Amino acid sequence: WDVRLSGPEQRAVIELGFAGVTVEQVLERRLTESAFADTARTTAALEAAETCLLLLDRSRLAETLGERAVQLLAREHGPDDAREIFERARRLVHHFRADPDGVPAWLSRFVATGYATYASSLPAAFGDRGTSPAQLGAVLSFVFTLESLALAMGCQRSQLVIAIEQAGAQAADPEKLGLLWATQWLVQLRDEAGLRHAFASVLGHPLGRNAYPRYLAGFLRALAFAPKAAPLAVELLGRAFCTLPDVVLLPWMPGLLTTLREQAIDTVPALMKE
Repeated sequence: WDVRLSGPEQRAVIELGFAGVTVEQVLERRLTESAFADTARTTAALEAAETCLLLLDRSRLAETLGERAVQLLAREHGPDDAREIFERARRLVHHFRADPDGVPAWLSRFVATGYATYASSLPAAFGDRGTSPAQLGAVLSFVFTLESLALAMGCQRSQLVIAIEQAGAQAADPEKLGLLWATQWLVQLRDEAGLRHAFASVLGHPLGRNAYPRYLAGFLRALAFAPKAAPLAVELLGRAFCTLPDVVLLPWMPGLLTTLREQAIDTVPALMKE
């Protein structure tokens, strides 16, 4: 092939020529270096495995990179990368479920490891002021969305239930409490009547009424991994618009719209349907 390039691409192509004999060889080395660097995080290894699947027909390398991602995930100490980890893992699982060979062993182990790691971190995450409700929602999205595969790999849902029970003693932030109540309802630690009563108690308290929008914002985050909560969400939203005074309702509106925009793909369709 004769390739004629002009502009800033010339330098990159010349450097690529010195880096290896073939593009595939260079790409393989760069992916390996990215995943096995001393400072590598789970997201880097998972991205390398995904890139390998997209650009290289080398399943053994993808497995090596995936196993590295499993090792790094087991060492995760916080939810900082939970959103990206969940999105990449979900995308890979959907891809392989359409493949005749099914989900590879390394990805199944990755989901099982993430389920166990994130479930055990829930009590601390609910109580930690440094963990935002958005990060906590990403952790719960991983746990609940990929739960069926994790349970098939031998994980126990009792671990999740115990963690949510313990989280009840840790959570104090209104938005996290709204998310916790939705989670308790999903694992049957709280029935629908109890959930309604919890929100009604907040709305009926003169001091708690001002914080009602924050409780509701936390509940709305649960729609990302629990679409069946949409009817309750619409009911609670309607109660807010009917009951809250304008002095509370109007300042809340920008925050509500921001929350819905952040979760537009997962939340808005379910709400609109209801």
